[in-house]
Amino acid sequence: MREGAEAVRRNLDRSGGEFLLSREIRLGYLSEAAREALAGALRDGAGRLEDCLACPAGDILPEAPLPPADALPENRRELELSAAWLAEEDRIVFADAYLSCAEEHFGRAATLADFAEGIAPRPSGTRITYVASPHADRAFLAFSDLLGRAEARHTASFREACNELDGGYADYAILPLSSADLPLISVGELIFRYGLHIAAFCRLTAGEDEVVMALLSREAVALQTPTQFRFGFSPEGADDVVPVLSAAKNCGLSVLSFDILPLSYEEGRRSVHATLSGDPRGFVRYLTYLTLFLPGFTGYGFYGEVAAE
Repeated sequence: MREGAEAVRRNLDRSGGEFLLSREIRLGYLSEAAREALAGALRDGAGRLEDCLACPAGDILPEAPLPPADALPENRRELELSAAWLAEEDRIVFADAYLSCAEEHFGRAATLADFAEGIAPRPSGTRITYVASPHADRAFLAFSDLLGRAEARHTASFREACNELDGGYADYAILPLSSADLPLISVGELIFRYGLHIAAFCRLTAGEDEVVMALLSREAVALQTPTQFRFGFSPEGADDVVPVLSAAKNCGLSVLSFDILPLSYEEGRRSVHATLSGDPRGFVRYLTYLTLFLPGFTGYGFYGEVAAE
């Protein structure tokens, strides 16, 4: 962004400042557009805060500003990149303004439970299914302390554990998320295919290696204050990934990891799965952004870390 801004400044004498002036006008437009969008959602029957936060923005934002026609040729690419970043900033400004207007209208702050991929009540049972191993047994003990007394149900494979959870024969499943800082692609595919949610995680060490074990549920559940959020989406192209992850940083979140997996049902397409860390307010801001501008995303849960012995 810094290089793009410098390129803009270098072209001010030739462009008459129109490129930056349009940006100032846009800031005022975005706040007004957010209020109009909220009014439209209310007219369409959104009677609750969570209804308003489930409305995609569509094409409500203006097009990205184009570089001045008389820009220096050697700076045109920098100006185009700058325009792309300004357009992404527009989305963040609009999302924040929309969230603020909605909260003002309903007289309360939004929470994670206000979103479609929010938090559901904790299941009443505590049947936990997993493939028995030293790591999984240690994870079971850690998660059992969180849930209260739990019943262990052993399976022969990760897929079988997912089947048991999906079929209602278990309330939770334990699967490894990563090992020695490397994602387990097959496990990520299972979570994606079964539409499971991460309820908690724990870190286990064995020598110099670290294994991250996840407690999975059929729905997102509130077991503790969340510190991480994992979600997935299928981008149209590689250029669509960076803005989405940059928006997370603009919402005060940190990108811990992201995996790119092939879509088994559509040749040539990929799905991106990202893990973010932050606080609940940052997650609310980012979820507003995702719901407005990336409505096809899939949330895998908000969760915190459980200490393991």
